[in-house]
Amino acid sequence: GRNSAESKNGCDFSLLINWHDKTSVKLQKAIIGQAKNEPYNELSNTEKKRLYDQCDDMVAVTEHYIVTFRNDDDILPTVNLGTPQNGGFTNAKIPLDEYIIDKLLSCLHGETNIDKIQTMLNSKMEKEDSYLFFLNTNLPTPTLNKKTD
Repeated sequence: GRNSAESKNGCDFSLLINWHDKTSVKLQKAIIGQAKNEPYNELSNTEKKRLYDQCDDMVAVTEHYIVTFRNDDDILPTVNLGTPQNGGFTNAKIPLDEYIIDKLLSCLHGETNIDKIQTMLNSKMEKEDSYLFFLNTNLPTPTLNKKTD
């Protein structure tokens, strides 16, 4: 719809991770993303152009966005990291579970700027037609690597 997160910021889901101890949140990270239910090569030319427009909208909010595709041979969707320098995405095809563990939880990807996270989460993701996923963990809080974050 006209006021949906997708129409405003190009995303149709977001993921927020909170690292916490018993009393407070020590670190937050978030990503936004666009999900497709078919492989990229099966999208129409119109849908491919729309996807790149959605990437441009997401990069206006954060450099930490992803595009997921459902491929015939994959049980889980695959993740393609956003490429903010050109408003597109990689062809990495990282399984979703590996992305969460190897990229997000290890602090190699994901927005850590609190103001940008608030913008991402306030982009109508609370509406019923959007998906906001929360992951709370008491794992040791990672050290941010300034070269990759």
